[in-house]
Amino acid sequence: STSDLTSSSLGSKLEDALERIRKLSASMVQKSSNVNNNNRNEAVLFLGMDSPELPMEEIVYGLLQSNDHHPPTNEKQLSNNCNNPSEGKASFHGKAHMCPANDGGYGLLSVPKHAPSARIFSSVRWSDPLTAVSQLKALTDCGVGVSLGKLMYDVDEPGDVKELAARLASSWDGENKTICSSGESQSGDDSLVRLSLGISTAVSAGISTNYPHHTRKALLDLNVMHCAGGN
Repeated sequence: STSDLTSSSLGSKLEDALERIRKLSASMVQKSSNVNNNNRNEAVLFLGMDSPELPMEEIVYGLLQSNDHHPPTNEKQLSNNCNNPSEGKASFHGKAHMCPANDGGYGLLSVPKHAPSARIFSSVRWSDPLTAVSQLKALTDCGVGVSLGKLMYDVDEPGDVKELAARLASSWDGENKTICSSGESQSGDDSLVRLSLGISTAVSAGISTNYPHHTRKALLDLNVMHCAGGN
C-alpha cells in the first residue's frame, strides 16, 4: 500500500498485521503434531525499523513478558488460587512490553494473546509526542498490563544519524555513559500530557551492552564515524 504511514492508517495496519500473524500461528499449530500447546509462546512483537540500537535482550524479555503463564501444577499454588480466584486468573495473563522512543513514539511493542487487536491501536496518536503514552493508555484501557523497557533512539533526520554515531563511538570507547533524553515541556490541559510526566522515571535509559556492530560498520563505510586507535 502507498498510504501514508504517519497517518491514522498505521493503527489499522498494525491491527491487520496482528490479526494475520495470529491466524498464521494458529494454522501452523494445527498442521503440526509436534507442538505442545502448553509450551508455545503466542505473543506478537512489533519492532521499529528506525531503532538500530534495539538490544536483543529487550526482544527476548518482551516475548517472555507477553507470554501467558501456565496454570499452577502443585497443590499449594492451586489452593492459593482457590482462596483468591481473581488473583490466580490474572497471574496467568502476559503483559504488553513497550520500549518508548526519545521522540515520543516507541521502538518495540510486544502484545499478549488476550490483547484485543480491534481496540489496542484505535485511539493512538500517531506521529505525535504522545504516541507512546496514548499507546500505553489504549492498552491499559483494554485491561492489558504494560511493562516498560529501555529508551530507544529513532533515526528519522540527518542529525539523528550524527547523534547515533556519537553514542556508538562513546560506547565503543568503553565509556558507557548513560544518555537521557527529555522531551520539551508541554502546556495545556491534556490528560495524556499529565500522564506522560511519569514515563521518564519508568524507563531505563542508556546504551545497550548488546553492541550493534553492523550499524557501526555501516556508519564507518559512510564516513559518519571514524576509527580510533585502529579499531
